[in-house]
Amino acid sequence: MSHPHDYLNALRSRSISFRMLQSELRAKGLAAASGWDGLLQRYATLPGAAEERNELTEHFKDIYSRQLFYGRKAVSIYAADEAVIQRLTVGLADLVDNTSPFAARYPMPVDEATLRQCSFDPVLVSVERDGDNVRIISSCKRFYKAREPIEMSALEESAQTALSGYDEVFGVKMGIVQAFDFIVLRSDLNRLEIHIDLCCPMVAEDLSRARSWYMERISPLIGDLDGWSAGFGLPKNFFPLISTLYNTPDGNVISLGHATGTKSVKEEKMRQRSLDLREELFHKEGIRAIGHTDAFSIMKAWSVDGSIGRPTVTIPGHFSIAGAINAHVPHVIVEGCATREDFETILAKLN
Repeated sequence: MSHPHDYLNALRSRSISFRMLQSELRAKGLAAASGWDGLLQRYATLPGAAEERNELTEHFKDIYSRQLFYGRKAVSIYAADEAVIQRLTVGLADLVDNTSPFAARYPMPVDEATLRQCSFDPVLVSVERDGDNVRIISSCKRFYKAREPIEMSALEESAQTALSGYDEVFGVKMGIVQAFDFIVLRSDLNRLEIHIDLCCPMVAEDLSRARSWYMERISPLIGDLDGWSAGFGLPKNFFPLISTLYNTPDGNVISLGHATGTKSVKEEKMRQRSLDLREELFHKEGIRAIGHTDAFSIMKAWSVDGSIGRPTVTIPGHFSIAGAINAHVPHVIVEGCATREDFETILAKLN
């Protein structure tokens, strides 16, 4: 029988938001903690009754599953008609490698020793159907490098003395993590989606390489299908939606990157996701004073009835594309989702 620790360690390895996990636990009436170590210790032992143990484990399994599928993702969208989707459904299913360590352990991650021996190339491990739609699950080892602040008070006295002349100290953390990416074929919407797992830091170049890897393997599966000589082309351009999201009154605009007519670049951000930048006095008066600004990035969140999450989308443009006629942003970042409904709510905002 699985143990809650199995799912907690899997969640921890994926670097999910601990605040989200706390909310998940409280929503299920389960005890939370202030950190991972405390949480693991709290659930080190299980209740005595078999029924209680099984129910507790199922709760953690449910949390893990939803975070696996609807956690933080970079989403790109390509047009694909019904004939293309049918061809891909068969072709991608044939590429699933049931002999890989990733497939043997799916949906759980492999252990660290096994992960270190695996290739960085993604492996297709499973095909799952959801009505007329199909999700192909891919897993891979992913290297990351993160720059993190170090609290001086957490260091030993000798280290604090050696660093006494510095106001801030940062450390570079490097490691590997097992990622779960998805190829989603939506016959109802005539499109293909690539969901890149953001369980570790990834810059735009990393996302572009990951997306290209999948598309280079998907495109040949179309073969000689009539009318498909042009291929997939570029993914959906999300840049035009920045102004739409900003001007649509629902939800909260959490941050906005924009270039003003006064030759400055502003990256404004609210401290809390429950606040709306559009209602902030400094922002409103600034926009009123200059009359026009060219937005290049936005983060917006919504409250969803009955959900513990706060689904959020980011269109991560760079200031270099502000005001450009042919500006193109090929992906969005979706996060803060606790359920499939949360995730689908966000995608519907991007149609």
